[in-house]
Amino acid sequence: MTKKALISPSEIRYGNEGQTQTGYRIAQITDTEFAVGGNLFWIDCPDNTTTRHYYDPDDSGLKTIYVKPLVEIEGGG
Repeated sequence: MTKKALISPSEIRYGNEGQTQTGYRIAQITDTEFAVGGNLFWIDCPDNTTTRHYYDPDDSGLKTIYVKPLVEIEGGG
């Protein structure tokens, strides 16, 4: 069964430097659609989709949110 992702276009995701819009937040993932209000909308998504992804309206795809790696502290144990 294909999962459904609820997309919130009013919650914009920005690129790594915080300046360029990259897509919209996934508000919820479920097996079954239900009625939603406002500008929320549903898309089909793979079973392994999580809220660590976002919806890219440019190609209608899902992308993984980039998380900057921790910087090693010099001289740390």
